[in-house]
Amino acid sequence: MELQVTFLSPIEPTDLVRQSFPFTYMYLTANATDGANHSVQVYSDITAEWVSGGSGSEVTWSTTTSDDLVYHQVQLASPSPMLELDDQAEDATVYYAIANGPNMTWGSGPYDSIRGQFQDFSSGRLSNTEDRNFRVLTMEAQMPSHEICS
Repeated sequence: MELQVTFLSPIEPTDLVRQSFPFTYMYLTANATDGANHSVQVYSDITAEWVSGGSGSEVTWSTTTSDDLVYHQVQLASPSPMLELDDQAEDATVYYAIANGPNMTWGSGPYDSIRGQFQDFSSGRLSNTEDRNFRVLTMEAQMPSHEICS
């Protein structure tokens, strides 16, 4: 199998327009190199650490689903506009989105729980449930996740 992962991020120091894009794209393609059919699962996640430069602040999140899209929104419970901590904005909101489809599952919650669902080889699927137990930003904080199986 050949798995190609393509990222597009505004990492162009001389292009201020691209630097102003507040998002990153990730595009995946999988191709059989032997001509046979294969089952492929891809797991992707982020942690709530994207919304703050430090720990100890409460984070909140929500998940929105439709026939076409699933997205997670993560932010600080009490953002501080125009403030940075360790070069990271303290009023950021992260959106983590993917096209919805018949073989796509999602989840949110502590990283060990979510990753454990995917690593469970009997199913390898996420539960399509949202953890609404908001927490203080630590390594166990919110983790929106997506899994695609085909």
